Amino acid sequence: MNTAGALLLATVTLLRIPDSVDAQELEPRAYSPAPVGVNFVVASLGYSTGSLLLDPALPIEDGRADLNLAIAGYVRTINVFGLSGKLGAIVPYTWGEFEGTVEGEPTRAARSGLGDPRLVVGVNFIGAPALSAPEFASYQQKTIVGATLQVVAPLGKYDSVRLVNLGSHRWSFLTQAGLSHRLQRWTLEAQGGVWLFTDNPEFYGGSRLEQDPIYFAQGHVSYTFRRGLWASVTTVSTCAVCGNMSKAWQPCSSNDSASLLRSRASVAGSQLW
Repeated sequence: MNTAGALLLATVTLLRIPDSVDAQELEPRAYSPAPVGVNFVVASLGYSTGSLLLDPALPIEDGRADLNLAIAGYVRTINVFGLSGKLGAIVPYTWGEFEGTVEGEPTRAARSGLGDPRLVVGVNFIGAPALSAPEFASYQQKTIVGATLQVVAPLGKYDSVRLVNLGSHRWSFLTQAGLSHRLQRWTLEAQGGVWLFTDNPEFYGGSRLEQDPIYFAQGHVSYTFRRGLWASVTTVSTCAVCGNMSKAWQPCSSNDSASLLRSRASVAGSQLW
């Protein structure tokens, strides 16, 4: 039997974003394999609070946000010329409050609506062949090397007259490669990649927003308590510069944010295969 049927994968994540640190996705077990033909319905709830990193040219200071995030998605494992892969789509919904000082006046605003949806394609090139459910039952992971491509479409809620929006009104692309190595109950992982962005021609005040690439690296150490239940400690490093509202390149100053941003979090999760 090649299809394991529809499964429900639910995750609840609470993240505290420190002051002046940009949110970075945490992806432990991103390259863990599964039998071909498995369907996942993904549901996730998240909460974040902390300072906003904004272009220094914007007339807003001390920006801060308290946000709730709900994510719904679908992922299917596929056979890519004999290699294990995945294909999925994710749609976020966000609600929360933003506050800051706009042109010298304290301001607070609430936002709710759909964010930008994304398409995810991943392939494991080494160590994880495409297997049926009976074949996967005897599979033992050792070292896996894979890659992921994400495409974020500018379909979220956006209004150019507002300083803060839930949608970005631009295309975003993530290319990422990773390695996962299993040592009995321990799994060691390393991932690295880059976010690329198109311009937003309808940014606040009739300006055009340009964004330089954002590079990142992640390291994960996870422990499997039993089949399907694990916990992970993650370290993330992100190297970025501020987006610019003109064609002149201008990096963030040390007062706006450090060019090298770091955050750490603990993540617990489960796998239903």
